[in-house]
Amino acid sequence: MTPFILVGSIELENSENALKERIGVSSLEYAQLVADRINEYLYYRYQDTKIWATADIILEFLSFDENSNLSRYLSEVKEHYKDYYYVICLNDKGQVIASSDQGIIGTHLSSEKGFWEAMNGNSYIQDVEYNRVALGYTIVFYVPVKSNSGKVVGVLSSALKWSKVHEMVYKLQIRGKEQDVRNHIMVTNKDGLIISCFNPHEMFRDNLIQLGMNSAKYASKG
Repeated sequence: MTPFILVGSIELENSENALKERIGVSSLEYAQLVADRINEYLYYRYQDTKIWATADIILEFLSFDENSNLSRYLSEVKEHYKDYYYVICLNDKGQVIASSDQGIIGTHLSSEKGFWEAMNGNSYIQDVEYNRVALGYTIVFYVPVKSNSGKVVGVLSSALKWSKVHEMVYKLQIRGKEQDVRNHIMVTNKDGLIISCFNPHEMFRDNLIQLGMNSAKYASKG
C-alpha cells in the first residue's frame, strides 16, 4: 500500500532488533499497532473503490450521464461511507463525467499520473498530499473501469480524507495517557515529511530527514 513510515519520539531504525534495543518492546508494539490499523483501514477503502468500479451502473452511464443517474449513485456511496471528499468517474480522456460533488463535473484530470496508470489497467494509490479539487489532504485511489470485454473504458477515483487516518494516530493512548512531547508517535511519508502527529502544527511542515533524524533516514531506505 502507500509507503508510510512510523517514527516514535525516540529515534527508530528499520531493524526490528535495533528498535527493541533503543526504545523497548512496548514502544515498538505501539508503532506496530498504528501501522496495522492504518494498513487495514486503507486496504478496505481500496477494496471499496475496486468494487464500486465494477457496478453495472458505471458502464451503463459512463459515456453519457444525461439524467445524473451515475452522479446520484456516487453521491449515495459517498454519503454512506463518510470517509471521502469525493467519488468520481472519468472518461477515457480524463474528464470527470459523474461525481458525488456536482461542482467537480467537467474537470479535466488527465495530467494526473493515477489516471494514466488506471487507463493502462493498473490500480494506483496516490501518496498523501494536498488535493486541489478536494481542498484538503487526501489519499486518492484510481481504479480502471472495464467493459464486458475487458477493455479499459474509464477510471473510478475516490479521494479519502487523510483526517480519518490521522485520527487513528493522535487518538491512540500510550500507557493509558494521551500523547505528548515525551511520548508520541509520528507518521512520515517516504520522503520524511511528517503527515500525522499529536501536534498538528508539525504536520506537512517538518521533515525528519532534513532535520537529521537518523531513524527517518534508515526507514526511508528500508
